[in-house]
Amino acid sequence: MQSQGIGKILLNDTKDKRNELRLNVYRKNTRAISFYKREGFEIQSDGLDEATGEKEYAMVWKKEFLLFSKCSNIQIVLRAII
Repeated sequence: MQSQGIGKILLNDTKDKRNELRLNVYRKNTRAISFYKREGFEIQSDGLDEATGEKEYAMVWKKEFLLFSKCSNIQIVLRAII
């Protein structure tokens, strides 16, 4: 069962509970890599899964917090990655 939105629902639920997520994905799994990139993950490094010999990427997602402040009637938006 792919492309039915179940993975996105599960991932969003997990994102709501964490500030950072890390995962490894095989480089040949281009569909999964595209999905995670669409969901805000970035490739941190590449390596080798020693158990299988498969090339893989380490990916990370960090929650983005928006901070709003008013200063002299000008709204300033600060983006902070925590």
